[in-house]
Amino acid sequence: MTSLLNANNASMRTYSSSSPTPPLADSAAGTLKRWSWLWWKEWTIIFAVFAVTGSTTVRVVRPIVTNVFGIEGSFTDGPWSYRLTYLAITLPLYSVILFGLGTLVGRRAYFGKIVTRMWGRFIPKRLLKRPQSIRDQSNGNNQV
Repeated sequence: MTSLLNANNASMRTYSSSSPTPPLADSAAGTLKRWSWLWWKEWTIIFAVFAVTGSTTVRVVRPIVTNVFGIEGSFTDGPWSYRLTYLAITLPLYSVILFGLGTLVGRRAYFGKIVTRMWGRFIPKRLLKRPQSIRDQSNGNNQV
């Protein structure tokens, strides 16, 4: 297996197990040698961001459902209005917190891709794609 992540996406880092080069020798491609110190550091940061995001989301959503919406209950015991409100708040809030924490630790491209992939399961792909005019502006191809 030559990579854990999609090699076609330049914003994602790739990890190779058979690379003869030292870690970060090919910084343009963003490759790290698997099982190296930098590889462990990268994955520790990624796992920590996911852990903090999940814990923070749970701690924030419960008071919102109870205090803002005034719905008493629990996810396991109900009522159904509590469960549906909990899920409706959790999904977008998790995405925002994940992207925010990912940006704070310097992994904006990686976590942006994760959030886009997550929402791609709910929203049709044609709605997730950026319009051509926005892509041209971000690439510096401003044509009038």
